[in-house]
Amino acid sequence: MKGMIKFKPFMYLKKNNFIMKGFLYTILIIFSSTSAFSQVENVKSQYIGFNLLQLPSSTLNMNYTIEHKHRFTSMVDFGYAIEYNDYYDFIGSMLTPSVRIEDQYTINKQSGGYFKFGGFYNFREGYDEPNFFHLGFFVTSSLVMEEGISNSIEEYYEYPNGKEVNQNVFLVGFSTSVGYEFDLARRLKSSFDFQLSFPSSNYANLYSYKNFIPGMGYKEIDPMWFPMLIFNVKYLLDFEPEIKD
Repeated sequence: MKGMIKFKPFMYLKKNNFIMKGFLYTILIIFSSTSAFSQVENVKSQYIGFNLLQLPSSTLNMNYTIEHKHRFTSMVDFGYAIEYNDYYDFIGSMLTPSVRIEDQYTINKQSGGYFKFGGFYNFREGYDEPNFFHLGFFVTSSLVMEEGISNSIEEYYEYPNGKEVNQNVFLVGFSTSVGYEFDLARRLKSSFDFQLSFPSSNYANLYSYKNFIPGMGYKEIDPMWFPMLIFNVKYLLDFEPEIKD
């Protein structure tokens, strides 16, 4: 098991100024979203969608987005990984370099769910611009359920064939993304994003050096960041929404 790390959020944010600013932007977006929910007339469009690139990681997901203003879009995203397998998740495996480390654990199953909320800042001047770049800021909470075999040298004589282990680890982190949104059809839109997630440092409690966190991604190296590619396809729920600035 990787070394235990005491998580000190304020010291961590102080040392990582970019993450601290990201959290502030997230709070502002959430506050704007809450205000907009209380004023339904300000909502332009609502979408329901899913991330196609989550499927190779055996993750079923869905997201709900609301355009409050042409500059701001809020999103709630949730999903569940049935049984992660890095052999099929070729995209996740390509995002971080592969390493060969003497690992105490053999992972047989990784699964779990996640819930993510936040929003996007859109680089467009008005609703008449269907294609545009955006920046995303989110708070992500994940539950990782692991099953495997511990091949600890200290326990070899007691468990010569390895000791069966399992655990549930709850993680909260910050995710940020950059991407491009574009029209697919009259009622379909899509976006392609590159996301980086920074979980709380108790991710070190996960078995093995190859970690998968639902909603955050997969990595094979030790630094505390998880990359993910997102190809989201969303369907317009409003039939003919009115444009209101």
